[in-house]
Amino acid sequence: MTLGPDRPADAKARYEIMDALRGIAAVAVVFYHFGSRLGAPATVPHGYLAVDFFFMLSGFVLADAYTRRLSTLATRRFALIRAIRLLPMSVFGLLIGTAYFLVRWKVQPTASDSLPQILGASGLNLALIPKLWIAGATTDEIFPADGVLWSLSFEFMINIVWAAVLVQLKPIVQASVMVIAGLAMAYLVSQSGTANLGWGWHTYSAESPARCSAFPPACCSGASGPWFENRGPYRWSPSRSWSPP
Repeated sequence: MTLGPDRPADAKARYEIMDALRGIAAVAVVFYHFGSRLGAPATVPHGYLAVDFFFMLSGFVLADAYTRRLSTLATRRFALIRAIRLLPMSVFGLLIGTAYFLVRWKVQPTASDSLPQILGASGLNLALIPKLWIAGATTDEIFPADGVLWSLSFEFMINIVWAAVLVQLKPIVQASVMVIAGLAMAYLVSQSGTANLGWGWHTYSAESPARCSAFPPACCSGASGPWFENRGPYRWSPSRSWSPP
């Protein structure tokens, strides 16, 4: 994690290793979808797990940035900040996907969802709310016009739950939530036969334990800076980088 040479010590830090890991995970997801959507060889058959890795990175960075601020920052204000951060590109992608569905409905109506279904799904998805019905062409896809929004909807929800509830709990309670959610996730994966959950109605609810088990430990790690100050073999220096005593 580094700061520019002319930036003050209390300026916002950047975790360069996180950027690198995020890039690797993004490439894994892209190659996974090449195989699953385009019929290409399955070079990264378990690339969908990178989505959960993204979620853990998000928890770490979010906790590092907001744990201290939440003592004076209202949950409503925090939710607005996260919405501003997450929604613009999501809306852009959703509009492109909706335009594609409208063109396909016009050209191939028998191979498309109906116009009310297309507009209704996109209207809900704009607010990161899943489509609530099984449609003819898109079946049980919950964010048909922009499939990645299923993950962002979970991220937004758990962000708010973390800010409103989890961050105020004692570490032992957070650990208990993590363990219980992890056990539930292990059971659901064993029943489903895959960890590729969340993108459709048949697995959407099953993804909740995965998010609850991944987010708390990442947040605890991101919020641990003050706890480690002047403790142990390494100290948190004014430059916000780990250095020996």
